Amino acid sequence: MAASYIFAGAGTWRGGSLAGVFRCGIGDGAWEHLRNGLPDPASVHTIVVHPENPALVFVGTQDGP
Repeated sequence: MAASYIFAGAGTWRGGSLAGVFRCGIGDGAWEHLRNGLPDPASVHTIVVHPENPALVFVGTQDGP
């Protein structure tokens, strides 16, 4: 059985440094900061998991998809 995840996105704010995409494995309790292919810092607006391939996640940022 494939792992299941919860995804969360965060944007930048004045004086803040937390930005990007984070995921947590169901039942794991630990959040992982995902950075691969994202601008630095990434202000995340949208997260969509592909309906047929859950290993593929689309992220919309301030720079586009």
